[in-house]
Amino acid sequence: MWPNQKSADSLRGTPGVEEFSGNNMRDILAEVREAFGRDAIILTQETVHGRIHVLATRDDNQQILSSRQYQPERTLMGPVPEALPSGLFARRDGRRNPIPRTGPAEASRLKALGFEPRLIDLAGKGNPAVSLAERVLALALGDNQDFTGSGMDAPLAGAYRFTGPTGHGKTSLIGKLATAFVLEHGSRGVVLASTDRHRFGSTLLLERMAELIGVAFHVIDETDIPALLSRRPNLLLVDTEGGLSTGAGIPPIAEVIDVLVVAATAEPELLARALHAASRDVQVALTQLDLTVSPGRALSLIWNERPHGKVLDWISYGQHVDGSHAPASVGTLLPYVEADSR
Repeated sequence: MWPNQKSADSLRGTPGVEEFSGNNMRDILAEVREAFGRDAIILTQETVHGRIHVLATRDDNQQILSSRQYQPERTLMGPVPEALPSGLFARRDGRRNPIPRTGPAEASRLKALGFEPRLIDLAGKGNPAVSLAERVLALALGDNQDFTGSGMDAPLAGAYRFTGPTGHGKTSLIGKLATAFVLEHGSRGVVLASTDRHRFGSTLLLERMAELIGVAFHVIDETDIPALLSRRPNLLLVDTEGGLSTGAGIPPIAEVIDVLVVAATAEPELLARALHAASRDVQVALTQLDLTVSPGRALSLIWNERPHGKVLDWISYGQHVDGSHAPASVGTLLPYVEADSR
């Protein structure tokens, strides 16, 4: 789904656009797939009096795809990356607007975005055929191969446990990843769970997400996770208590991938502490990229704290459940540091 898209009313009647409605997303998505195939495009989604309404079309509907009515969302630091068609996980083609290749002006602009001078200087010694912004991102990510941002929006099957400070977007990211997986693979064997028993109403949002996409939900203790694993779910996503917890005190569990969720808007000290305390094999997700004018600050901190190998796995931005997260790569982060995005 595109941010700031046209309203549902203005899209109704467009050739090739059909409306689907129901009480849960699972049934609606089944109807969409039956009508348009697995590469259908979800255009709008809204809930009216408890009933979900979705407008969808085929992935080759040129009247929709060629329209410039879908403008990238404006944020504090410019447009967020224009989202891919939701649920279809089409691969990015690598096309992007031209940006300044290198030079003092580009270096100054990157410093203004919060990137450490040492990181910029190191990137400046790289291949001059690649833009300085791309080289800085490649170093910050620990990945000098992936400049395109290609990849699937859904996580791989398996079990994931999300840790990190309160308010950094753990629950929202879980909802996005679960929705992406359901859109791609269906809801069978998908389980959402929360170990956050202490904060008032802390489990209600995740429970509502599970209900909307038609998957199982449980409130559990950490000791219950192995029992859930024994049922061999296709995808298990576990939310944990936040506070100042970084996940450092949570013992690892075999077959469970830990994901540290930190916000690009976080105070540097808090972000550094969370990264420093996390285990070296934890995955890292950087959220709230649309709410900061200094994305380079968080990326530089990640680069400092985790200097070996690829250090960032997911990025997340905006409030849309679909089309507002992506695997972390140079290509998916580049729109946040391009000169013409500001």
